[in-house]
Amino acid sequence: MASPPAGAGAASPGPARDPRPDPGDGPDPGGPVLDEELALDGELAPDGELAPDDGAALTIERSARLVAAWADAEARLYQVVGGWVASTAGPDVKLFLESCSQHHAWRARLWEERKRGLPAQFASTYDELVPVIAGLVGLEGDVGRLSAYCRVVLPRAVVGYRSWLQRCSLSSDQPAARALRMAMADVVADWERGSGLLVSYMGGESGEQAAGFAAAATREIDQLLARVDGWPGC
Repeated sequence: MASPPAGAGAASPGPARDPRPDPGDGPDPGGPVLDEELALDGELAPDGELAPDDGAALTIERSARLVAAWADAEARLYQVVGGWVASTAGPDVKLFLESCSQHHAWRARLWEERKRGLPAQFASTYDELVPVIAGLVGLEGDVGRLSAYCRVVLPRAVVGYRSWLQRCSLSSDQPAARALRMAMADVVADWERGSGLLVSYMGGESGEQAAGFAAAATREIDQLLARVDGWPGC
């Protein structure tokens, strides 16, 4: 899979091969949401409370811009992570990255579904990420890519999604909150799996060298993200 040019907009991720339900399946995303559909297992649940309508909640315009920005960010990450697969040496890392690329595609489609009907001025691409995407494209080696992805990209995505969720309005944003909980649980699962893979590379005689590669890649992408204030919503 070819990686996108550094300054180009993200192409559509197309149909994902991941066996998740289509974002359009199930209950009408604009209809009522059951309490059990909004529940998340484990320690994410306390962080998922919606903002009361007291000025802390996002405006409709800001919420719409976040939908568009995350649709673009996830599509770009689909291209980057999928583009790493062919040059990845470890079979376990190759399978992980292939799986994660499809998860990015699924989440991009999740937000594309919600982006339909937004006014054109709210549906623009998130071009602030261009230098970050270029940095990710340029990473080499299984350890460097895993480190940047699992120590920077995925945890910051969780922070961005959680920040957005916490500012959703109780009265108007419950469908978006449901989508956010699904997306956040998806990212956390990949983060945990990838972190385990990364740790497995840190042992043995080559562990110290691997740690050096990991630290360099993490620092590079962290610095790039710091210049653009992180993922959307952070």
